Amino acid sequence: MKKTNRLKKWGKGLLIFSAVTFSGLLVWANWNEPTITEKLARIEMSSFDLSNVADHESYDKIGIALKKEEGVTACAVNPDSQMASVTFYPDKISKDELLKNIMQTAGTSVSFKQFEMKAGCPVRATSEFFGKLKQSLCFRN
Repeated sequence: MKKTNRLKKWGKGLLIFSAVTFSGLLVWANWNEPTITEKLARIEMSSFDLSNVADHESYDKIGIALKKEEGVTACAVNPDSQMASVTFYPDKISKDELLKNIMQTAGTSVSFKQFEMKAGCPVRATSEFFGKLKQSLCFRN
């Protein structure tokens, strides 16, 4: 009998603690109005390996075709490095659609360019985590 009462008290205490903690997070996330930067649409950048593209004319065609795509904000096609870099709104166009467009324009196979990622600072990762948490709990966005 004593154990069940003790478990009920612990469960009730844990429930109250969780509710207070979540309420505090909601208040913290909505305390200040989001900045203009936080309200802007999210933008992504992708790079593509164009090593299979043979002539410089195709590079120009790829650049023109990418700039016409809805959702693409900027693109740079460099024949010397055999690479194309594109910034875009992911809610309007996806990486796969960009890749498909480049392959159709170039008439050859193209792949994503993978850059080596090094381990970052744990403080920055923690800061980004809390920033994303705050943004997802904010009702003002």
